Amino acid sequence: MNHRFLLRLGSVGTAAALILGASGGMEKALAAETAGILELPVVRTVWEQNGDYLSTRLEEPDGTPAELPEEDAVVTEESSLRGAAALPSAYSLVDEGCVTSVKDQKNTSLCWAYAALGACESNILKQGLEIPDAWKNADGELDFSEGALGWYLFTKRMVSGDLASGDWIQADGKGASGGNTKIASSAMAAGIGLQLEQNLPISNWKKGYSEYQRYASCYRMVGSDNIYKPDANTYVKEIKNWLMDTGAVEASFYSSGTFSYQADSAAYYQSAHSMDDADHAVLIVGWDDSYSRTNFKAGDQPQQDGAWLVRNSWGTEDAYAGYFWLSYEEPSVCDFSRFYMAEQDETRHCYQYDGGMPNVGISAESGANIFTAQEDGILDAVIFPNSTINSGKVKYRISLYRLKSNAKSPTDGQVLETVSGITAYNGDKYISLNNAVTVKAGERFSVVLTLDSYRFSKQKPYLELESKKNSGLQTDCLLQEGQSFLKYDEDSWIDIVDLRQMTNSQGAYIYQDFGNLSLKVVTKPLAEETNRTQLEQALSYGAPKNNANALYRSAYAAALALPEQASQQEIDYAAANLLAGLEREGKLTFPELQYTNTRGEPGDTNLDGSITIQDANLALLAYAACNAGSLGDLGWAQSAAADLDENGEISIQDAYRILCYYSEQMAGGTPSW
Repeated sequence: MNHRFLLRLGSVGTAAALILGASGGMEKALAAETAGILELPVVRTVWEQNGDYLSTRLEEPDGTPAELPEEDAVVTEESSLRGAAALPSAYSLVDEGCVTSVKDQKNTSLCWAYAALGACESNILKQGLEIPDAWKNADGELDFSEGALGWYLFTKRMVSGDLASGDWIQADGKGASGGNTKIASSAMAAGIGLQLEQNLPISNWKKGYSEYQRYASCYRMVGSDNIYKPDANTYVKEIKNWLMDTGAVEASFYSSGTFSYQADSAAYYQSAHSMDDADHAVLIVGWDDSYSRTNFKAGDQPQQDGAWLVRNSWGTEDAYAGYFWLSYEEPSVCDFSRFYMAEQDETRHCYQYDGGMPNVGISAESGANIFTAQEDGILDAVIFPNSTINSGKVKYRISLYRLKSNAKSPTDGQVLETVSGITAYNGDKYISLNNAVTVKAGERFSVVLTLDSYRFSKQKPYLELESKKNSGLQTDCLLQEGQSFLKYDEDSWIDIVDLRQMTNSQGAYIYQDFGNLSLKVVTKPLAEETNRTQLEQALSYGAPKNNANALYRSAYAAALALPEQASQQEIDYAAANLLAGLEREGKLTFPELQYTNTRGEPGDTNLDGSITIQDANLALLAYAACNAGSLGDLGWAQSAAADLDENGEISIQDAYRILCYYSEQMAGGTPSW
């Protein structure tokens, strides 16, 4: 039976329906023909605390276990084609100078962050990316902040303009109580976590970190690969190729056994625990095929020689100066991940609604997100997670549309670009676009993702969404009408807001806690000129005194040292750190100066180049949403235009001033702010 359901793309609830012409919302499709029954396969990801690590378990909607798919053991397009004969018998990224020094997580459970960021640092070194001297620590190393990676995704943020607001993971101790590579990758895909330790030191963990620095990253992640439960017979060759191609690899294992020391080495192997018992994350940095099985604990030794060289995060006093050997045959080793890094060579805008953790999969024909362009820009890339629920190898097709003003679906408009391909592994996929297509400020555009099985299968792969329901860890997410959609048959789309009201054929509301689809679009700005307004206003607070906080002092010096030809990215990064230092000094409070670099005319909330009653309506809707404990669907530039008094929030006074400006203009006057 083919049913059509209401499609809503208004701003806030039913109020949007009253001003569809003002908000640019999507026209309503045909009303629902039934009470709303929809049968789509759903699998939930449940995290369970095991020591420092959050292990993954999959559940059907009724709570029964769902099986992880078998990993594809074939070396694929995304993997090196290097044959086994070309692999050396021993290899060390440490000897190659592509591993940063051993860290100490002390009494935190941030092992997952130390391992993930260690892999990121290794990838940067492996590629030979530029590391400015100012970014190196006292030992001359690049050192990312594990505290920041473990803080922001676990800290609620409600900021008008940030469409990922309201999405977060709730946990005692935040990320310091445990995590995993999925959390790390999701944070970095959102633009969080690649900050310097010197700017967000772990010593400030209890004080917390500034919201000015949430998205201030030195580098950007352009994809990750994950093998959650490897095939014991084939995974060794695959991970060796990863190490040689892209650098160190994060992995997890059961660590609660006893290390066996012999002479100048430490070795670990146990046979009593499986991947389901993994409780600690580490960094694989090399291997030795001839490492003797007799080096492992007598009475419980592997069958064959060979081991991984592993960097731990328990300090240099642990094991062999912080390193140990882990047998290839260790039955608990799992959750392998590598990360691809790129320089922040120019500013990019990430359009996203999912600011937390995608933790539910739904098997649908396609998924789509709709965005309003906040500035003129070039479509650069699309980011989506290939869920652990899928087998590693899936086919994808991505289409982007410029929507009609009266669009009735996410595909009702002009096709801007379509790309397709095959992804070999789970993880966050960063798919570059090639046609340099431009979107203009104020235009609505959509991104549509379709996944298909690589092999013949009746089961469509799963798209990932946020969800409030997780029996192992509490997550929260905000969902607005008109943001995320699912296509459930050949020609029918449904807003996820409406999907939440529906049941399956058994009458269960299995979709009621769904959030946004995890699907992002990255753009590059058209304008080449730089904007220093925010940085100059931050500098106007003056030089720090000798007893000022360390971040204020170092960030002020770094800002002054910026060359005239500094990129917008470098300017924004310097400004974010300086604003955070000023905040810690008590000279300002977030979100002051948050919007000062944003292009756009004051009052032009819909970015169409003129100030009308539509702009006042949008500001009023945003104010109403905030009063209701939610947020409107205005992006950064729209919020900046509506925030006339520049106090970091959109108030009824802002809407009133826009309305007065419009009224005077219509009366033939010459209005001004």
